Amino acid sequence: AATLNGASTVSPTIAATRMAEGKVRIAWPATATGFKLQSKAVLGGALAWADVPDAPQTVGSELVVEITPADPARYYRLTK
Repeated sequence: AATLNGASTVSPTIAATRMAEGKVRIAWPATATGFKLQSKAVLGGALAWADVPDAPQTVGSELVVEITPADPARYYRLTK
């Protein structure tokens, strides 16, 4: 949870979109600064969450990371 705009405590929602060539676009509100994007494999692989090394880019009113996942099925989350 985080305080956004000094108003209330919320957890920002992320949106994942599959793109061409296996890339995934992860986006969340640009007002939700200070969060790290993490991922982990759905099946097999490491059980721990790991930071996504790509830095988010500001695109309009969103922070966006476009990645090519090593595994076809992954979970993503934002954390402080």
